[in-house]
Amino acid sequence: MIILKNMNSNEYQTYVKNSLNRYIKDLNYDAENFIKLTGKQPEEFAIGQFKELLPQGQLTPNHMFLKVIDIETKEKVGYVWFIYRDDRNISFIGDIIIDELHRGKGYGSDVLKMIEKIARNDHKTDSIALNVFKHNSRAKMLYERNGYEVISQSPLGYDMIKKL
Repeated sequence: MIILKNMNSNEYQTYVKNSLNRYIKDLNYDAENFIKLTGKQPEEFAIGQFKELLPQGQLTPNHMFLKVIDIETKEKVGYVWFIYRDDRNISFIGDIIIDELHRGKGYGSDVLKMIEKIARNDHKTDSIALNVFKHNSRAKMLYERNGYEVISQSPLGYDMIKKL
């Protein structure tokens, strides 16, 4: 069982740095295709996306940056970036990362259940969307096991959604 807590500013800085590096690495996984599709280098694109999505950093409205804590051990096992829209009936998962040592233990499913509860109860949204890279088959399987369906795909990944 887990709880989600807001990241402090130091945790946020570390998270964003690591998340940006993971995103660049994911985009570079199929860099040739990515450059053909966007006309941009992966690093340039990723940095631009983070600046556009987070103009006020951690204080950007409607963005939640949460750490995942195991209730029994009190240990941080991962992070979540959750985005909700006041003007729409949908929320987004920007990122879920479970630390490598803690993968395969059910934390990912627990996070999804908690995020879905927050979306439904606190933000009155009726669906959650996310994107997953094609090469991340483990994450895609996690989302599918938890009721997310592919609604579209590109050469790089899948857009998925779950109705709540």
